[in-house]
Amino acid sequence: MKNTATKEYTIRDIEALTEEQAAAMAIETASVKGHQVYFVDFGGYFGYSVLVFADGHHIKYANDYELHHKDKSRDELQEFYLSSLSRKLFTADEMETVSDYQDKQAKEYYIRNYYGLRRDHISMFFCGPDKEREKLRRKTEKMIFSPVFLAFYDKKDADFVNSGEELLAMLEKAEPESDNAEYWKNAFLREMFNHEYGINWQADFDVCSCFGNCSSVSDIDDINALFAACNFSDVQRDAYMAARREYSKQSAELY
Repeated sequence: MKNTATKEYTIRDIEALTEEQAAAMAIETASVKGHQVYFVDFGGYFGYSVLVFADGHHIKYANDYELHHKDKSRDELQEFYLSSLSRKLFTADEMETVSDYQDKQAKEYYIRNYYGLRRDHISMFFCGPDKEREKLRRKTEKMIFSPVFLAFYDKKDADFVNSGEELLAMLEKAEPESDNAEYWKNAFLREMFNHEYGINWQADFDVCSCFGNCSSVSDIDDINALFAACNFSDVQRDAYMAARREYSKQSAELY
């Protein structure tokens, strides 16, 4: 077993590791839905951690670290990591079905935030001096921009960039139709809790904006205008009002 505790690792050190380096440092390995997983003990601050790779690239945002789970033993951590990764990593085939709104959100998050890391890229987000920004601008002029991954890719990876859009389209198609009242009630209820509906002065606008473009609505207190902007069906409108009632009921039970 490799001793990695002789160095005090930073998050940048860890995220810069190649798969070859991670494999050499790993205590155990596993495979989760086509992703290679390496369990590494970094000692110090990060401790026993899990690193994720796919297509030879570090899916660094899917990593997890002991520092977030100090109450667990190593065996418990490994079991937790595998369980957690099974819920946030997906295969392409899994995009063809949606079990509930939370499942849809998890899969969309995977596509937008993890999948694009499978190829070399330059993120559209940059924080640094203007000189470096200009260098990146010139470098990306001849690259392909992905609106799904919000990053620039080499032209040779055009098929990969397209695959991101295809996966997202597949997922959108898998979402239940607008006449599935229970699905939409649960979806609206989840976003109501996410946006603190009971104390948010523009709660309906914020919640509806998760399901459509409400920017053209001048009166954000006009619930019917918000529904219209989202193209909600009658079933969805009724489900929204049912979610409102359920939110009030659950909120009352909490206090």
